[in-house]
Amino acid sequence: MRQTLFVPFAFLLSVAIALSANAAPPGETTVSVKFRTIQDFLVIVPIAINGAGPFNFLLDTGASRSVVDRKIADQLSLPCVAQSIAVGAEGTTSVSLVHVNSVSMGGSTVPGLTLTLLPQSASLPEKVSGVLGEDFLERFDLLLDYRHHVIELQSGDGPLAEALAGERLPIRLQGRTEAGPEFGRLILSAHAPELGRGEVSLLLDSGVNFLVLFGGRQSLGAGAIQQKLDIASPVQSSSGVPVFSRTINELRLGNKIVRNLTAFALPARPGMDTDGFMPTSAFGSIFISHSQKFVILDPTTPTARRGK
Repeated sequence: MRQTLFVPFAFLLSVAIALSANAAPPGETTVSVKFRTIQDFLVIVPIAINGAGPFNFLLDTGASRSVVDRKIADQLSLPCVAQSIAVGAEGTTSVSLVHVNSVSMGGSTVPGLTLTLLPQSASLPEKVSGVLGEDFLERFDLLLDYRHHVIELQSGDGPLAEALAGERLPIRLQGRTEAGPEFGRLILSAHAPELGRGEVSLLLDSGVNFLVLFGGRQSLGAGAIQQKLDIASPVQSSSGVPVFSRTINELRLGNKIVRNLTAFALPARPGMDTDGFMPTSAFGSIFISHSQKFVILDPTTPTARRGK
């Protein structure tokens, strides 16, 4: 059976009308939300839109904007406010944007978001109604714990960061494309000498199941093989796409070493702001501090927290 490569809904190139910025939620509260996974890596969380729900959404740190299924948009009578162009690993597509008064997860609420309407050519996993992206997540510091299937959200700089130990790796929250600066990004540097280059910029992405690189075969160094792969994303899906793959023996992120990592190389896409996507599921847990611009890979925690 042919493998399926999941890739993120990357970012929006242009917006037909100006959209107002949203204020960060007040306070420094921490909430804990249980999640389930599909195929052992896709994180599914319950969210409410305009107080209605809960709806099952795919949590995707690689998506700059959240996505909502057309059925939910119609059910809630969400108004269309703009047209835009979405850029993904497989190319671009035209999308519509809808306005919501609020999006909530576990009591953590962000007001006044603009969501992308799921294109008719795309699909989501069964019983999943949308994608929760960085336009929501960037308002919080968060611990994504795959071991216990729990996500903790904290609004503002608070005790969650101080309770977790580990190397703090700097991240960039903004990329740059041919269209200009792009927000809602989680970009960090990695090193893999066998790829034939000193440094690789990777987007931390909970929506991919493998390391994904751009630039075709040459981005994987020696030993890459060609195969056909089904590629799925919330923007568009393709079948039998020719890609190159190989096993990366050692990928370094700071002092953290990830070994024997399967990598796929897609053709180079003009305008992408990273060299590829790094799956967050490669770690047992990951702490992302949007407020202080760092991540901790596999943070250690006090005994009292490990039972959660």
